[in-house]
Formats: sequence, structure tokens, C-alpha cells
Amino acid sequence: MEKEVVFVPNDDKTKTNHFVTLNNSIDSLHHNISPSPTASSDSVFAHLLRAPEDPILGVTVAYNKDPSPVKLNLGVGAYYKSNHFKSEGNHLKSRDSYAKNMGLYGERVGALSIVCKSTDVASRVESQVKLVVRPMYSNPPIHGASIVAAILRNRDLYNDWTIELKAMADRIINMPQQLFDALRSRGTPGDWSHIIKQIGMFTFKGLNAEQVSFMTKKYHIYMTFDGRISMAGLSSRTVPHLADAIHAAVTRAV
Repeated sequence: MEKEVVFVPNDDKTKTNHFVTLNNSIDSLHHNISPSPTASSDSVFAHLLRAPEDPILGVTVAYNKDPSPVKLNLGVGAYYKSNHFKSEGNHLKSRDSYAKNMGLYGERVGALSIVCKSTDVASRVESQVKLVVRPMYSNPPIHGASIVAAILRNRDLYNDWTIELKAMADRIINMPQQLFDALRSRGTPGDWSHIIKQIGMFTFKGLNAEQVSFMTKKYHIYMTFDGRISMAGLSSRTVPHLADAIHAAVTRAV
């Protein structure tokens, strides 16, 4: 470590020595700092083990890595309305989600409404709800909620949204029938009527993990290993490809 030089304003030589000392000290400091917190072999995170892939999010990760032009992701859906009402005496609980039905999947927008029979009960319920949410998020994100509020408060935007939502819902309802017809036309073994009996965006195809793995490797179709697929991920163009894959997976062991 170099000796400190006292700065004297009128002494150019001393002034130069001072700056040289300072610059040398900074260079020494920079030399000991890794360019990245994780670049050094002794990183505080070096001992961490890689966590297993999430069974649902991992589907999209694998899908994104696949270069095949015919790949199909049936693991995650969008544009789906989920409401739940539960009445207990004079109380009513309503849970609303706008993550899918407004295309705000990354915002995770939702609301829990609790209607109480009196102001006193409402105050006590609110105090308990605050205790629950405080350790989870304290203050919820406002961006997605602001988008939802803007749409619901504007009549024109609300009308446009309901029209688009119905179009998406009708398409999702139509996809199971198209898939069922495609499997029937191929003579695929088994009873596939459950496809058109199930209600909702997600449906289980009755496929096992081995069959799902086969469809991923041979047909580049991605879904969870329990055979659950998102009807929102299907289209009239991709239904034949999925039907071919299911037929091949079911008949290859027959």
C-alpha cells in the first residue's frame, strides 16, 4: 500500500503524486473485485443445487428449446374465466380471476370479495384478512389491477372484452369436438367420449406418462405427464397433428 501524499493546491508535483496514489489504490481495488457476483468460483451461490423442473412450467421450457416447426405446446392456457361463489348464511364470498380471461397471465390479477352482514363483522373480517396477506405480499401489484379496472369501468372497452371473451370461449368449446371427431375418423382404439363431456379449458386425455413421452419425442407435442392438455393451445390447424400423435401413441403397443 502506497504512502498517502498530502494534497497541496499550489504544488503541481504533489498534486500529481496524490492522483497517482489515488489511481493506484483504485486499480488495486478493482483488481480484487470479480466482474460478476457469480463469476468467481467462490460465489455464495456456488453450493446451490439445481431445483427440479416445475411439472407445468417445465413443459413450456422444453417447448421453447425444441426447434421443430410442427411443435405444439398444450401445457399452459390463457383466456379463461374462473369464478367461485360460496354463501354461508348472511355472508357471501366471491373469488374472481382475470389472469386468463383478460390475457393478463403474467400479472396474476384477481380479487377476493367478502360480503358481511354488518359493518362490525366486516371490520373484524378485514383485520383477519390483513394478517393473512401481510406476510405474503403486503401491497399487491397495481399494474394488472389498473388494466382490469380501466376495462370494467369503461362501457365500450367492457363490451369489446365480452365479445372477444365469448369468441375465445366458443373456440375452446369447439376444439374438443374437433379432436373427438378426428380420433373417431382414425379409428383410434378406446372410448374418447370423455373429451367432449369434460368442461373447461383443460382436459385429461387418459394418456399415461409413457405415451406422453412418446408424443413429445416423435411428434414434438408438449403437455404434462398426466396427459392434461390446454384446449386453448389447440386450433383447427393443429388438431389433426394431435390426433395423429394420440393414435400412434395408443396403437403402437397394440
